[in-house]
Amino acid sequence: MTSQKRTRVIMGKNFLGLEEVAEHFKVQFSEKDRQALAKIPYPEDVLEAARNTHVLVAGNSLSILEIRTRVPKVTFYEYNPDWYGDPTEKFAREKCRLGWLLIRKDIVPGSTAKSYNDQRSLLGADEEVLRAVEMVYLMALYFLARGEKLFTRVWARTCSFSSDGDRVDVLFYDGRLGICHCFDEAYDYVGLASSRK
Repeated sequence: MTSQKRTRVIMGKNFLGLEEVAEHFKVQFSEKDRQALAKIPYPEDVLEAARNTHVLVAGNSLSILEIRTRVPKVTFYEYNPDWYGDPTEKFAREKCRLGWLLIRKDIVPGSTAKSYNDQRSLLGADEEVLRAVEMVYLMALYFLARGEKLFTRVWARTCSFSSDGDRVDVLFYDGRLGICHCFDEAYDYVGLASSRK
């Protein structure tokens, strides 16, 4: 376990704590939540190794649709119609995990032009594929808190599914956070999103 103060020193701008979440997502952490988040679950050596490649963020139980209502409208790419606002798109209503999330700042190296199964084979035993809600949570918060857009080169594939069974992908394009869905097949423009367990 590592203290938040020490973690902020190690991770620098790649640390998004309770203060950043409260300010930019306009949420309050209950005392129970604060106790659950009091200690960072990663040792210092893991944080040191991840300080330039990952972001450590304090997760709060918000959905993609809730995040959209709490940030400036221009943060998100506007669809006509807004496809994931449909009640059948359950992934957009899933809640982000309450807890510390150590998320890779870019796609898994070498994961483009590979099917989902081949992409997953690139992950280490201590890594997992992220859900769409955690990716959107990180991308929106990092942009608002740090003024920098993550995942701007290729779509980041998640483990979430749209209502038609396609995998949900995320990307900042045209300056805004976009959400789409596509097959599990190999595409040059789709990589894999991951985090530490």
